[in-house]
Amino acid sequence: MTFPVLSNMTSPALLADWFRPGASTTAHYVDNLFYVISVICVFFFVLIIAMMAWFMWKYRARPGHREEHTAHHNNALEITWSVIPLILAIWIFFQGFVGYVAMRNTPQDAYEIEVIAQKWSWSFVYPTGAISPELHVPKDQPVKLILSSRDVIHSLYIPAFRVKMDCVPGRYNEMWFEATTASDEVKDPTWDNDQNNPELKYTDGSATYDEAAATEGYDLFCTEYCGTSHSSMITKCIVHDEAGFQEWMKKAMDPRSQGTPVEVGKQLYNRRGCAQCHTIDGTDRPGPGGPSFKGHYGETVTFKDGSTGKMDDNYIRESILNPQAKIRQGYNPIMPTFQGQLNEDEIFALRQYIRSLNDEEVNDWAPKEGEEGEEAEGESEEASADGPATPQEESAGDAEDDDEAPATAEQPATTDEADNADPEETESDD
Repeated sequence: MTFPVLSNMTSPALLADWFRPGASTTAHYVDNLFYVISVICVFFFVLIIAMMAWFMWKYRARPGHREEHTAHHNNALEITWSVIPLILAIWIFFQGFVGYVAMRNTPQDAYEIEVIAQKWSWSFVYPTGAISPELHVPKDQPVKLILSSRDVIHSLYIPAFRVKMDCVPGRYNEMWFEATTASDEVKDPTWDNDQNNPELKYTDGSATYDEAAATEGYDLFCTEYCGTSHSSMITKCIVHDEAGFQEWMKKAMDPRSQGTPVEVGKQLYNRRGCAQCHTIDGTDRPGPGGPSFKGHYGETVTFKDGSTGKMDDNYIRESILNPQAKIRQGYNPIMPTFQGQLNEDEIFALRQYIRSLNDEEVNDWAPKEGEEGEEAEGESEEASADGPATPQEESAGDAEDDDEAPATAEQPATTDEADNADPEETESDD
């Protein structure tokens, strides 16, 4: 990001626009007041400096000068330079208060999204249950954000909307905005440079946020220092038209539509904050970091309490949902829980991604509950031939068995069965 004053020193447009265009219904409150205050400050700065320079020249000491008695007070002058600034201060306060009230009174029909901040990633939870690391919102519809934090104080800031609010542990804050410009109508001019910026890359060379979204989204930052990777807590706000938002929501509800389990797992690794502590090149980060995703699968590891355990699928799942249950020796218990933030498909995808990094056999998506027919049966036979079922597959199989049991019990009796029925039972039923 460049500073407009410095970048415009060689340009005649010294008063060029300092902000990127506002993209929300309340952005003008901030912009207008900022420019008015800036003009007032520049005017009085130039006036006072000019008067100081003139007074220093006019009343400079001269040879033979004799001090003369001068007035100690000038009521008219003192009232003038007190009343005028007071009027300006009251007017600025009133204008700021009008904008504050507008930005704090959330419309009743606002679309609610829960924001969960944690070191060092964002999770946006939608009423449908979808969870995304980027903020997706509909255009021309009020959006209410309910913000909280799982660890330390963070602060959500979207410059294009001129909104900012702290995320505080143990409490909920609220803010709202209404986006007026869809993301595909704008493009971040700094993105082309950011693609080559090593500070915005993860260990595998991928960007810290979705590149496709980044080319057409609005910047979303954490603006409250929250630890070593605070500067990487960056994502995007994507504004869709109504049809585009519904299409995105449908896709977000089904991780399977986004690729293979390994592909989805890699996306989650980059976009859920895993890369901040866990490498994928076999390099461990003892102390404030975590063990690498590569090189440990299948190993027997030692925990802080002296017990041991095998790093397998069950251990990975437990570490995602309850990371404080088993702390590896040599590491600190700093990982936050992802309980309620990742569904079973996403956890399965992360497990398969870790397996792929360790040259282990990788499983495909298990059939969804309720799938029937030869295709589902063929996939089941193929899974059996490839190796033992994953915990997710076993759970899906158990659920299908449970569903089939009552269905069998409720099958109507055939004609032969009815003819052979015990007469006493028939009379009893009657």
